[in-house]
Formats: sequence, structure tokens, C-alpha cells
Amino acid sequence: MGTIQDTDQTGPAEGGSAPGPKRETRTVTEGTLKRYLSGPGQFVLAIGACLALILAVFLITPAEDDKPLPRTIDYTWNAKEFARKAPYQAYAPAGLPAPWAATASRLTGTNATAKEAAKGTVAWHLVLVAPSQRYAAFEQSNENPDGPKGFVARMTNVPKSTPENAEGRQTAGGAEWERYYQRDKKQYSLVRRLPDSTIVLTGTASYDELAVLAGSLVAQPKNG
Repeated sequence: MGTIQDTDQTGPAEGGSAPGPKRETRTVTEGTLKRYLSGPGQFVLAIGACLALILAVFLITPAEDDKPLPRTIDYTWNAKEFARKAPYQAYAPAGLPAPWAATASRLTGTNATAKEAAKGTVAWHLVLVAPSQRYAAFEQSNENPDGPKGFVARMTNVPKSTPENAEGRQTAGGAEWERYYQRDKKQYSLVRRLPDSTIVLTGTASYDELAVLAGSLVAQPKNG
């Protein structure tokens, strides 16, 4: 049980004629006290305390970036290996400004002997992320560039990818490139046909970003 004291202002004070407060003690059952302490008001206070705690945790938790940073790689070794084994003049991107980043690299045909490589296909596939967070791939190969299954058609996803069917021309890095656009995949491509190999720059990156990549290409020395 509990007790509650009420103060009555009408009763006389002790030892004098002036009126004074009169104290009256009432007995409250345990059930009544429990209902008083666990009513709707206490429920609202508990909910409010929980919400305040959640808000505090939210405010002190560091926000994550909208997009995680891509895993970057160093493609220096692949560039040197490609230059040593390719039976043609090899190129590689160099000095790309931040936040350009390479994320994947694969060499094809470089495990063959020099004699075998001279007769076969040697290629380099390098994937980069442009400042727009769209991807751009650098591809160079001595594979046959033309035909329905040729190197250019496979890299650009444009079946009719001969020079006369190019969407246009663009000068980048001091060289002229053919433009191709695959509408279904929203894929942009720049193609440069060299005497003994073909370079394709392709991806969802814009023509302007591909032009920056084209301008970064540097001829690699054979001795690495």
C-alpha cells in the first residue's frame, strides 16, 4: 500500500485561533498505485525515450558514401609484359588524372613463346572507372578487326562496325578515331586502326571521357 497526503486550507492551526492547514492522510491500495504509475502517460514517456535513443544513435553514426569506392589495381606489370610479348607496338594509359582508377586487367596470348606470339593473338583488356563512375575499357589486339565476329564488332557490340559505318570521327591524343554507339547497351566506343593492331576504347563512359583516355595512351618500349 501507499499513502497520499492532502492539505486542507480550512481547518484551524494548532495552539491558536488563526486558521491553518489541516493534513489528512488517505490510504491508497497497491493496485491503485500501480495503475497510476503504469497508465497511458507512462507508456507515452517510454515510447518517447526509445525514439530519443534511436535518434541519438542515428546522429552519431557516420554516414556511408552513396557508392563504395571501386577496388583499384596497379597495371604497371601488365603494361610491361604486354609490351614485351606483343608482336606490334603496344600502348598503355599513363598519367590519367584522379579520380580515374583501373579495376581489372587481363592479358591474352602472352604465355606463348615469342615465336608463337608472333603468329597468334596477343591482347590486353584493361577496365577503368571514369570520373562519372561509368566504366571505360582499353582493348588492344592484333586479331582480325573486321567481320561479324571480328575484334571491333565484339568489343563495340556493333555488328556493322567497318569504317564506312562509323557514327562519326573524333580527334583525340593527336590521332583520328572512329565513333560507334550501341543504343541498347548505351555503349560508346572509339576505334583506332593501326597497321598491325587495333585499339578499342569502349564502355558506358561518354565520348568526352573516352577522349581523355585516348589522350593518355603512350607507346610502350619493348624492353619495358
